[in-house]
Amino acid sequence: MTSDFLQRFELRFILKTAGFPKTKLDDAERVIIRAVRIARRHRKKRPDHYFCPILKQWMPYRVVKKARGRPSEKPLRYLIICALFRAWRIGFSDFPVINNRGFNPTPFVIMVQAIFTAEGYANVEDNLDFYRSYCKRMLRIYERRGSIFRVLI
Repeated sequence: MTSDFLQRFELRFILKTAGFPKTKLDDAERVIIRAVRIARRHRKKRPDHYFCPILKQWMPYRVVKKARGRPSEKPLRYLIICALFRAWRIGFSDFPVINNRGFNPTPFVIMVQAIFTAEGYANVEDNLDFYRSYCKRMLRIYERRGSIFRVLI
C-alpha cells in the first residue's frame, strides 16, 4: 500500500510539530498507526453474506432488517482518541491538556485536529470533552465498586 508511507510520513511530521522527543517518536507513532488501522478496518461496510462450509451455501449475516442511516462511529473515534492520549503519555510522561472552547488550542489539540482531519472526523474539542467526561465517569464507577482497575484520564 503506497499511501501508507505517506500517512506515516505525515504522522511523523505532525508528531514532530507537536514537540515529541526523538527517542519516543517511534513508539508514539506505532500506537497511533495501530489504532487508525483498526478504525479504518471497522469503518468498512461488512459484507451481507458469508460462505458456510458445513451447508456449502451462502448465508446471510443478519436475518433482522438493518437499521437505517449511518452506523455510529463513536467507538472508533474513542479508539483513536484513546491511542492519542496514550501516545501523548508515552512521549511526554504527562497527561495532555485540552483547551476550553474558544481559547487558543494547545499542542495536543492541534495534533488531534490534524489527525482527525486526515481521518474525516470533525468537532475535535467536543469529542475530546466527551471522551474525558466518559473516562472520569468510568473512574468514579470503578472507585465506587472498590476495584483496582484504573481508567486512564
